[in-house]
Amino acid sequence: MHAYESHVVRTVTERVEVGMQRRATVVIHNTERALERALEFTPPHSSVRRVVIPNGYDNPPPDVEMDRATFKILFSGWLYPFMDPRALLKSTAALVTRHGLSPAELRIQFVGSADAMGDVALRDIFKAFGLEAYVDLVPRLQRERALEMQAQAAVLVAFDYPQPLCVVMKAYDYLQMPGALLLLADPGSSLAELGDRVGCRAVAPRDVEG
Repeated sequence: MHAYESHVVRTVTERVEVGMQRRATVVIHNTERALERALEFTPPHSSVRRVVIPNGYDNPPPDVEMDRATFKILFSGWLYPFMDPRALLKSTAALVTRHGLSPAELRIQFVGSADAMGDVALRDIFKAFGLEAYVDLVPRLQRERALEMQAQAAVLVAFDYPQPLCVVMKAYDYLQMPGALLLLADPGSSLAELGDRVGCRAVAPRDVEG
């Protein structure tokens, strides 16, 4: 994940960001860690006001419960190139094999994602893991319906963001849901720290056994 952005890109964008922050009147950060990191390369200035406004969430839908008939593993949102689903798919395939689960008993759902990662169709990736019959590729939905699907899931999957100071917004939605969290995050990242605070151990993105 750390290689998603090259050293050149990080160096150039940091310099641009320093200039922009020095000229700003108000700078909004979405975590305390992001504010602390910003102050390391842009010292406090009396003309710049800094505030922390965390990402928010909507309340879970009323009268929607976890689906007890089908074990659902759900990822909600866009599957970006830096998100590697192979460990998730490999571990899901092992779960299916170990317990002899049918497609009616287990579903892995990708809600709101594209149909491909780069030039590779997602369904071809699922087929490579023997999961083509177990996967639901759900197009983008109204937010209310997406929240209902999250509430019905047994496991809610969040991938880390390349910028370790940020927490992906869907994690805040997931915290309101009855299902278990599966946080695929590098150690020391903000998403891993969130997991520590709520009693959920984050798993390294390529840790199949974890």
